[in-house]
Amino acid sequence: MKNTTTIICLLLTLFLYSHYSYAQKVEYDDDTVKVDGRPFAIMKKKSAGPMRSDFIVSGLSGTELLYFKSMLRTWMGSGFRFGQGEELYFEAYFIATGNRAELKHYTGKGFSKLLVDNNLIKGNAIDPESEKRFVQLHNGTLASTTPVTTSDKAPAVIVNINNNSVNSGENHSTGTTIAAPKSKSPVILDGNKIMRDDNVIGKFRQDTTSSTYSQKSIIILVYIESGEKVAEASAPITNPQEWSIKILSENKSYNIIYDSPNERENLFKWLADKNYLLN
Repeated sequence: MKNTTTIICLLLTLFLYSHYSYAQKVEYDDDTVKVDGRPFAIMKKKSAGPMRSDFIVSGLSGTELLYFKSMLRTWMGSGFRFGQGEELYFEAYFIATGNRAELKHYTGKGFSKLLVDNNLIKGNAIDPESEKRFVQLHNGTLASTTPVTTSDKAPAVIVNINNNSVNSGENHSTGTTIAAPKSKSPVILDGNKIMRDDNVIGKFRQDTTSSTYSQKSIIILVYIESGEKVAEASAPITNPQEWSIKILSENKSYNIIYDSPNERENLFKWLADKNYLLN
């Protein structure tokens, strides 16, 4: 009996030693997430207002991979209470895919463990399967069920300024498209028309929306002159800091600064400068 007890204790000791020897030590120091003392990712903290911070996660090469963005919504009784009748939560936004997940309140150290425990980063990129599982587990939204490849993207936009065919069009010797220089004129609004250089380069429709999972948001639908919808943009009404823009032809999402005043004009200028609107 004594020998049996000794063997059991020995096996238990070996198990505990094995378990803890493989346990990963996660640290967050000087904008760097470290695992067992080795750099794992870069995570920079950015002020988002009084007592609020966003976190921008990059690979060690410096490529931005995802945001942990602080958000406010109506107090639902179980979150991190923030002010009168509001609670603070976070949205994880994956840059390459536009996928989103909803998270409770975390600190920098908590987000560090979240990255490591969910195996989200491999090398300098987000692991696709880990991302999908993470989004599904955290009340998230998949922007696309299939990854976007180069062949899925819209063809290059040929831009003509003042009908000058010499400065723009297709280079027949190489088969590539040469884009004309972008106009530096400001974008102005005339009703629902988007104007530049006295030309209509697009139209838009603005609305607001909200759900049980998010706060009220500004929604802008953007169309080219022919009426085809090319983009959807949104920003929270309370303390907006960035536009989240989905480009329909690419099925990809981007974030740009919400630059008030003239935030809509700046949004449309970005779309025009990227050739999503006829410039």
